[in-house]
Amino acid sequence: MDIQILGRESIFITGREGSGKSHFLMQNIYAILQTDFKNTIYLSNVKGVAIDDPRLKIVDPDFDWTTASENDIVIYDEAGTIDRFSNMQNKLHTDELKMISQRRKTGILLIFVAQDPLMINSAMRKLLKFHFHFSLDTFKVLFFVFNFQKFVMCLDVTFF
Repeated sequence: MDIQILGRESIFITGREGSGKSHFLMQNIYAILQTDFKNTIYLSNVKGVAIDDPRLKIVDPDFDWTTASENDIVIYDEAGTIDRFSNMQNKLHTDELKMISQRRKTGILLIFVAQDPLMINSAMRKLLKFHFHFSLDTFKVLFFVFNFQKFVMCLDVTFF
């Protein structure tokens, strides 16, 4: 699958368990680390990552993405389980929402991953530029790309 996360703006990745979200992310992280990328990738809310590279930092879910440097990548896996991004919060902290809305000025690529779009705070969802959705079908993953809220493309990827 030749869809890259590097060079995009804020990204939202969704799909049911086993649909390929984590594989897609790890494939992209590995590919980025094979380049001359000089910045840091912060990966939150994951365990058991086997990539050994000083540019990849595994961080806690409460990691403050605003402390990242320009051109860093910050990924929140299972973002719907993180209180400050969760849809269970009636209101996202105003300061956090303001920072996300101005994220482009920081040069930080923010990526949020969840099983369902409705698990993420609705105000925050509206601020994310791209939405990649994985839908698992028998022996294939259908991969949909949205440029919020407009459909961009669908890739049909068959696994053998």
